[in-house]
Amino acid sequence: MSKPLILKILGSGINPNGLWIKFTDGTMICAGTGQCPANFRYADITFPESFINNDYIILANHKYQGGSDYGGSLQLRNITNPQAVSNNSAYIYSYLHDGSVANYIRNVQYLAIGRWK
Repeated sequence: MSKPLILKILGSGINPNGLWIKFTDGTMICAGTGQCPANFRYADITFPESFINNDYIILANHKYQGGSDYGGSLQLRNITNPQAVSNNSAYIYSYLHDGSVANYIRNVQYLAIGRWK
């Protein structure tokens, strides 16, 4: 029987771009919220800490802030294509986008996992 993998946290932090956790094996997790203006089909994300390269994975979903008319499912939905841009930024796209309500910020939540060393 093999031993279970035990990851030890080396450090963590929070800044205006989100939160990050670094592990001793070089793994890093970043999480946060990005904003998508009404006339754009993507949110431009800046990570709270830089990865070593752009070889990371991103999971994303819309974040409700009130009813469906206030940044919820009618405004930004079906997030399908998070795309790495650099070691510290990404785009999160939505293929079903309603930009008819320009006064509301559309928020997306993300979780990115990659390497810091």
